[in-house]
Amino acid sequence: MPGRAGPGHHFEFTHCRTHPVAPQWRAEDLVVFYHPDRTDWLQACAAMESAGFTRVASFNAYWDIQGATIKDPDGYRTVLQNAAWNNAEGNANA
Repeated sequence: MPGRAGPGHHFEFTHCRTHPVAPQWRAEDLVVFYHPDRTDWLQACAAMESAGFTRVASFNAYWDIQGATIKDPDGYRTVLQNAAWNNAEGNANA
């Protein structure tokens, strides 16, 4: 479960062994977490990889410049971006 201790929210990945669902992902279906602090970002990457996620090249090269795209066993992708989120960018990365 990525996130920091303390905030009133979390983001959880779940799996049900008794009701498998065929993944319907596309390479641009992403969840993005911004980690402006490099040490925090490296720790988040290591935690995801140690939990069984696999680092892959992003379909959109924008995410590879300052981030890591990590694929779960079903093929869904999460980006851990080593930058601060900037609302002023809008959809510049699309």
